[in-house]
Amino acid sequence: MPLDLALSPYHLATREAPAMLALMLGDRVVTLMPRPTRGQSREGVRETIEAAPRYLRLMESWRWSAPLWRSGVISSAYQGEDASCELEGVYAEIDSSAALTSLRPLVRSAAKRAAESPDQSLDLIAADVLKGGPDPGINIPITAAIDRFAVRHDCCVVRGGVASIAQRAESRLGRRAFAVALPILLRAGGGRLERLRTDLSPALADLRSAILRCVQASLSPDADAAMLQAACRVQDAAAAFAAAFSAWAPLGATGDDENSERVVAGYVSVAGMVMPADAALRSSRAALRAMHGFGTGIGPADDDTPDEPITGADRPLFALVVREMTLTPER
Repeated sequence: MPLDLALSPYHLATREAPAMLALMLGDRVVTLMPRPTRGQSREGVRETIEAAPRYLRLMESWRWSAPLWRSGVISSAYQGEDASCELEGVYAEIDSSAALTSLRPLVRSAAKRAAESPDQSLDLIAADVLKGGPDPGINIPITAAIDRFAVRHDCCVVRGGVASIAQRAESRLGRRAFAVALPILLRAGGGRLERLRTDLSPALADLRSAILRCVQASLSPDADAAMLQAACRVQDAAAAFAAAFSAWAPLGATGDDENSERVVAGYVSVAGMVMPADAALRSSRAALRAMHGFGTGIGPADDDTPDEPITGADRPLFALVVREMTLTPER
């Protein structure tokens, strides 16, 4: 069974550590790519770029990963479905669910623009991805759509570790399955990442297998005991990979990549978290409540604990939460 990962397009555009970890670790990686409004023919793409000029800038920001798109490691489709197909359902859920009333003022305008002007919607999404997601009316639905897609297709999602109010709330929803430190290429083109994947394929295969065991253990009737045993295997596989990376790095993690950019290696912490399928929406709602209380004096400022579920999904979401480390761990 492959370890397939779902990655936010925001991380891919900014080349953050979650993207570099995902493209090294995943057998396959799926992301949400805004679709050209006039089809994917050369003429259709040209017309889309004319109507939504920031779409071209978004595609250019992903150019560094082109070798991995060509080889099929990364794609916007998985098992015959496109990840963007979940966006409509997320908007509909926010519009109809009483539990999400507080999110509607943020996302209603985005949903309305999507219905009224596909070109404008595409341009706005592309602009927000390029900026790293400052508009929650666009960012929240995209994150929720990726989560829904991942749960439905048995993928793990990859999260960043920024300590925002929403992410603090999300961490309270989940339980940790494992935590390891891994060396990765923090800055490198897709060609160098492919070389890493090939050269260290045995160690990566063992690490993927260990993480998959942890994912499967989280679904077992005796999840706590099963995950504890599986976490030990992840620790062993991570240590073996770190040793293999250390031996590879003097030649593989130096010099310039195929884009004439300096290759940079470093360590990240990776925490495996078991979360509810609707974690993104619940944590966003909790963050809004916390900010509302802080700004108005109504309620405590740190009241960001997520409460009742929003969706009826009974299958959990497994997330890999990635944080860049400033120190190299001792071994």
